[in-house]
Amino acid sequence: MDELTLEQRSILTECLRLLDKHKELCDEEEATGRCMDEQTDEVFDRYWHLLHDNFSMNLLRKVESEIGHGKFMETDYINALIKVLINQPKTIYEYNGYKLVRSKDCWGNQSYYASSNGIQYSDVFDAVDDDSAIRFFVESIDDDPGSPNF
Repeated sequence: MDELTLEQRSILTECLRLLDKHKELCDEEEATGRCMDEQTDEVFDRYWHLLHDNFSMNLLRKVESEIGHGKFMETDYINALIKVLINQPKTIYEYNGYKLVRSKDCWGNQSYYASSNGIQYSDVFDAVDDDSAIRFFVESIDDDPGSPNF
C-alpha cells in the first residue's frame, strides 16, 4: 500500500476494518441466533459508500472483472482494488505543458509516456527509474520545444 496516497490508504484501511466488523457480526448472529440485520446493514452501507464515493465505477468494474462477481464483501476485493490502483497510470512530472506519465504495460513492466492536453503525445518508453525518465523527458522537450522527439 506504500504506492497509494495517504487518503487511499486511509479509505482502504477503514474498508478492511468494516469487513472484519461485518464478519464478526455475521459470526455472532450464527452463534447466538440473534438477528443482526440492522447492524450488518449499517456496516455494509458504510463500506459500500466508502468505495463508491471515493473510487470511480470504471475502477470498481475493473476490480470485479479481475476477481469475478460475488467477492465485494471479501478482503480479496480490497486487495484487488489496491493492485488496480497501483497499476493505474500516474502523472509523475509536468514540464512546459507536457506531463510525464508512469504506467504498467500489458506484461506488468513499468513504462512512461508523454501526454499533452489529456492525449498521449509520445510512444511508450522504458527507463530505469522515475529520475532517469524525468531527465530524458525534460531533455527531449528542451531539445525541440515545439515538437519533442521522444
